[in-house]
Amino acid sequence: MKCKHTILAQSDFGYVAHCETCHRLQIGFGTVVLSLTAVEFTHFRQAVIRKYGLMDPNNRTNKNIFVETSANNVQLAFTGLELFHLNSLIAQGEAVMPVASQGLLS
Repeated sequence: MKCKHTILAQSDFGYVAHCETCHRLQIGFGTVVLSLTAVEFTHFRQAVIRKYGLMDPNNRTNKNIFVETSANNVQLAFTGLELFHLNSLIAQGEAVMPVASQGLLS
């Protein structure tokens, strides 16, 4: 079946979308697009929150913050500023997530 995405949140940096067909969540940020199950989205969201809480707020240029993904041996590198924008974008998307996906996020 072909995916039918609904944009949940969008900014100059990326978007969060939900597929009404397969119920996967898509995070597009910079040049990266992640297609995640609700459980994978939760794990990624938790990893972003964890790193965001530990980051140096003055780090605006060094890509030395690494966030793990659900894929083995794949991490994404961010500056503090990029992580700030990613965290905000995911939080906005999560706030309006369809109820079907929210139940899986707990």
